Amino acid sequence: LISLFYVRTVDPWRSLRESLIYGALTGLTLGYLFASWGTARYALWLTALTTLLIALRDYRPKHVATYGVIVCLGLAIAVNVPRLGISVVKEITGVASLGVFVLLAYGLLLRRVRGNWKRLIMTTGFIGCGALILYGAWSLGYISGLPTKYYAVLEPLSRLSIPLIQSVGEHRPATWNSLFTSLGFLLAFIPVYVFMAVQELDNKHLFLLTYLLTSLYSAASYVRLELVLAAPACLAGAYVIYRLSSSMARMVKSRVSTRKLAGVLSKEAAIAFTILLLLVSVAPLVYFGVRTANTPVTIASSSIPVGEFRGDWLEALKWLKENVPDDAVVMSWWDYGYWLTIVGNKTTLADNATLNSTQIAVIARTFMSPEEEALKTMKRYHVNYVVLFVDFIVYSYGGYYYYIPEGFGEENKFIWMIRIAGLNESDYIADGKPTMNFTESLIGKLIPFKYYEMGGGIYIGPSYYRSKYIEPVFYSSSLETGGYNGRVTGVVIYKVTYPPEEKTAE
Repeated sequence: LISLFYVRTVDPWRSLRESLIYGALTGLTLGYLFASWGTARYALWLTALTTLLIALRDYRPKHVATYGVIVCLGLAIAVNVPRLGISVVKEITGVASLGVFVLLAYGLLLRRVRGNWKRLIMTTGFIGCGALILYGAWSLGYISGLPTKYYAVLEPLSRLSIPLIQSVGEHRPATWNSLFTSLGFLLAFIPVYVFMAVQELDNKHLFLLTYLLTSLYSAASYVRLELVLAAPACLAGAYVIYRLSSSMARMVKSRVSTRKLAGVLSKEAAIAFTILLLLVSVAPLVYFGVRTANTPVTIASSSIPVGEFRGDWLEALKWLKENVPDDAVVMSWWDYGYWLTIVGNKTTLADNATLNSTQIAVIARTFMSPEEEALKTMKRYHVNYVVLFVDFIVYSYGGYYYYIPEGFGEENKFIWMIRIAGLNESDYIADGKPTMNFTESLIGKLIPFKYYEMGGGIYIGPSYYRSKYIEPVFYSSSLETGGYNGRVTGVVIYKVTYPPEEKTAE
């Protein structure tokens, strides 16, 4: 909707009144996006950048009014979103978008000044004052940078020093395989559209070209942002197909043939070419779409990439909802925060938004601490329950069962806990084997499979840790039955109590 309304806003053939109406609709839609998705920052920047490019190409006074309406309405709504508040205006996103409005207004003022020298002096002073104001505001803390995960989109190498960003699969760079899986043959149309758009550049093509190239960069940087790339890629592909099929139709109509059969064959060839082009474009997407539709949602497959139902997480969340008070606080790794909050109806210390990196680092350090220290931290946050997820492959030999970690549960995620907490990996794992520090840590005790050095290292279990203050209260069915098709994707819930506070002698 933002794209549709914005394109109509910048249509040079529309009256000022129509442009203002569509500008207002763009701003309202942008504000709604701010209330629901952090990628609204990208939409705000896209409108700002496109408006600036349009003004450089064909400046019109109405650009000032229409863009002002978009930015003011969008930011006014964003400021009233509790999670954002005034920070969205102080953030470089808001400052840059408002800066574009100031530049457009200055351009309007500059048109009233006659004489190149006067314009040069005014522009020099404007740039100098603007730079001083921005530097002063930045130094005094009135302007803030982008949140870390958004900055990592612009500067992909920065994530190398941020373990939390690296630990999120959706924040990793896209591969050609993932791009082709998402877009199929549309990828081949992107360079063709870029060539066509440059040849026929107008406001609509300038917007779509900017949208396409910036979203392609974003998707290559963060695989999750392929969602943003999907819309411009589809529009660009549709335009290329339209142009190619139109060219074929004109060729057929303009062809002069003395034989009717030749004319029929030419039309059939053109139709066959168009159908083939559409099939090549759509068939891969249909295949991947059908395959995805036949795959259970993440929670129904217990958060592992398999095409079959696994009910462990649904069992655990049902148990939490029915057996634990609503005001209980649950500590888990951030991956499961949304499920515990929304489905389990419980308060968690962190969720999948990963906005509070400090809080996640506290959780990571708590899991990697000895039980006594972990209890002190959990007490400070009023934690009542701890939830763990494990993923192991089951093998049998000589009548005994042993387990090999598959890597989608805490048996692998503890590595990221160590890094995010700022601890030394070699203190917890050496030569691929857990050390005493890991065995004595909270996570080492709560994982229901224990390392046994035999045959290169195996795990035995399941066995559930129990102490004076921590006791298991739930474990899912795959831990009882031996798993689904030789794989255990188990959820374990521990209840936490605390030692009584020592009374100080008076």
